[in-house]
Amino acid sequence: MKDIMEILGHIFVVEVFLWAIFFVLFGQITVRRLRKNPATKDHLGLVWNSGGDIPSTAIVLTIPGYFSRNLKRSRFASLVPNPDVLLKHTTLLDRVLARTMIFLLGNYLSILFLFMALDALGINWQAY
Repeated sequence: MKDIMEILGHIFVVEVFLWAIFFVLFGQITVRRLRKNPATKDHLGLVWNSGGDIPSTAIVLTIPGYFSRNLKRSRFASLVPNPDVLLKHTTLLDRVLARTMIFLLGNYLSILFLFMALDALGINWQAY
C-alpha cells in the first residue's frame, strides 16, 4: 500500500506541474491569439473571472462534435465558446495542447478525489 500511495503522490505532483505548464502555454499561444482576432473575440463565451476563458476554450476544443452540436442548441449556448468559430480559427497544435491540458486536469483531479475519498474513509494515506 505504501508503494502505491507514494507512486500516486509523485504522479499527482508531476501532473499538477505539467498541467500548469500546459495551462500557460495554451493561454499564451491559443487563447491570446483568439482574443486579439476580431472574428473570434466575441465568441469566447462568458468570462466569469480573469483567465476563465482558457479552460472553457480548451473544453470546447476537446469535446466531440456530437456534444458541441447539442451545446449550440442548448439554453447555455451564449455562456460557452462557439465551437464552430473556434475550430475554424485554431490549428492542430492548438487542439493537441487543449486535449493534453484537459487530460492532465482529469487525471490529477481523479487522484485528488481518490485521496479525498481515502481521507473520508479514515484511511491515513499521508502516513504511507
